[in-house]
Amino acid sequence: MVVAAARPRELCVRSHMTMRVLLAFAATASVATLSVSAQNSRSRFVEAWGLTVVENWSGLAHSDAIGEVFELRSSDDKVVARSPSIIGPLLLSRPNREILSCEINSTLDIKAALLFDLNASIIARMPHRTYLRNCGLSDDGRIYWLHYTRVQADKPYNLVVIVGAGGRILSTQRLDHAGNATLTSGTRTYVFPNPEPDWPG
Repeated sequence: MVVAAARPRELCVRSHMTMRVLLAFAATASVATLSVSAQNSRSRFVEAWGLTVVENWSGLAHSDAIGEVFELRSSDDKVVARSPSIIGPLLLSRPNREILSCEINSTLDIKAALLFDLNASIIARMPHRTYLRNCGLSDDGRIYWLHYTRVQADKPYNLVVIVGAGGRILSTQRLDHAGNATLTSGTRTYVFPNPEPDWPG
């Protein structure tokens, strides 16, 4: 049996959330009239897709409020698709030809992680199970995982939601202590390490 370990802490949601808070500036006319300043951008070329994923973060001047939009660009730098405003962080699944926006929910009442196709269209929503602590992608790029913190009887515990192509929920596992969530698919076992449960926030 082949063991495929998940990428450890590939995206640290906690550091991401302290750096930015979603601003749905496209959703309200009053915000659109205010001064907006670009904050940051990042480009990643995905050879398997023949596309470059460009992430753009922007927000109000003199404010911590910020949102993200990603673009898909062809080899001649033409924008072929653009997402709506999101929070991120993004996971790029090359074999699935999908992009997962984990949609951190520490500050605002964000309802779900969002899965996009290569037209930047939302093809699935994975409802959040309270506080999202982390998210990641398996080493082969086929399996996503969402790590939540929940509380029961005044004790925190980990809840791991394992998601496949198309947003299909493959497994939901509770861990009361540090340990591994696992998923076996065919001859391969995926391993998703989790730390000791911590309180939300």
